[in-house]
Amino acid sequence: MQKLFLLIIGLILFGDLNAQGPLKLEWSLEYNKDASSGNLKRVAATVPGAVQLDVAKAERYSPYYYAENWKDYLWMEDQEFVYVTNFLNPEMKEGELLLFRSLGIDYEFEIIFNGEKLLHQVGMFTPVTLDLTRRLLVNNELRIRIFPIPK
Repeated sequence: MQKLFLLIIGLILFGDLNAQGPLKLEWSLEYNKDASSGNLKRVAATVPGAVQLDVAKAERYSPYYYAENWKDYLWMEDQEFVYVTNFLNPEMKEGELLLFRSLGIDYEFEIIFNGEKLLHQVGMFTPVTLDLTRRLLVNNELRIRIFPIPK
């Protein structure tokens, strides 16, 4: 049975207890289909979304639900994937916070912000909220490292 990695995340600016809305971020997905080559691929990603859908779009896979196409997707279960986005320090008023918020990332993952591992978590669909405010730099990088599906 095909399993999907799900990535539902957002960076939200909060101030005066009212959400000002998510930052508009452009995401990419890094992966290595052939571990022996050592070459990482980097493709455009949709967040929220799924690893398999981003890879299938980038590599022009046929839909997994037709005939035996699902077999083309099996290699993804044994791979590590990293979602990456970069953004400039947003203009914030006194007392505002920049929060990372996820409604669930399946199954084991790490959140790395500006090179610092903030969280390692195992389990499906557990919400995560992290305050990034004090860790902001002029240029920021957020990485979500997703580990292979457990057997």
